[in-house]
Amino acid sequence: MKKTVSAIIILTLIVSVLCSCTGTGTGGKPGITNSVLPGEEIMESTPDTPIVLSIADTTVAVGDSFSVFVNIDAVDWTWDSFEFVVEYDSSLIKIIEIKTTELTKDMLNLTNMDYAENKIKIAFATAEELIGGGDIVEIACEALGAGSFEMKISDQFMSREVTYKASNQKNVVEIENTRTKNGTVTIEGTKTVPLFSVDEAEVNEGDTFSVFVNLSDIKQWDSFELVVGYDTELLELAEVKTTEITANMLNMTNTDAEKGKVKLAFATADEQTVTGQVAELVFKALKSGECRITLSDPYMSVEKNGKVVDVEGVTTKDSVITIR
Repeated sequence: MKKTVSAIIILTLIVSVLCSCTGTGTGGKPGITNSVLPGEEIMESTPDTPIVLSIADTTVAVGDSFSVFVNIDAVDWTWDSFEFVVEYDSSLIKIIEIKTTELTKDMLNLTNMDYAENKIKIAFATAEELIGGGDIVEIACEALGAGSFEMKISDQFMSREVTYKASNQKNVVEIENTRTKNGTVTIEGTKTVPLFSVDEAEVNEGDTFSVFVNLSDIKQWDSFELVVGYDTELLELAEVKTTEITANMLNMTNTDAEKGKVKLAFATADEQTVTGQVAELVFKALKSGECRITLSDPYMSVEKNGKVVDVEGVTTKDSVITIR
């Protein structure tokens, strides 16, 4: 439920939150009293139960994309702003995006990240006083490695508007009766990293044969680049073909036959969840010997929450073609 708060009060509130976010405040919020003025009675009730900001325990697997929700339990309370800090472990999760919820989508959002300190400063304010609670923030994450940590809520502040009975004047005051409940994030499994590889093979001099580039150990992707190298004295490149996976993708592959280099480059607007053969290179064996097929400069990307992000930790594995 919502009710209108006066424009003057909400302006004071917004300034106070801005000052807090930028660190310009000194020992309190400008224009916001720490509590109801001594000896003054207010028209609004003050519930005995505290407001609780909480994060639920979450269990995911390595490589998963998941969301952590911050919930506010404010039964019988009215409120119009909140701010707090969420601390996380950057070695185990990556923060992808901070999202609003149905409750906070129309509020002024002053949230900011401190990647160096692994902290998220979350701050919202509204001109519509709210009653009750629910999920107020969605933190979209990616699980990087196995382990567990406590996602902590600290430095919480909430405010509400009150009306003094004697003067009928309004004021914004801090809600002092707030509590927090941290959540444990557990990440199960062993982290895998994307791998480009080619199989070893034995062929005869004069043979025309195919070398397939394989992709494995990745759940989601939508583009990749990879440089394939070979010995031009032993192999002659005849053709570069797409596969079932890449047949309908944008193909930006180019070759340098003199240097023995093929730069594979594919992209699609459709998220890919399959792995396997992503390119076929057709060669002719010129003479006997051992030719190393090298894979280098790998790059992959994936769209998450409407943003294109790099896939980290992509690896490669070379192979040898033996020509008899």
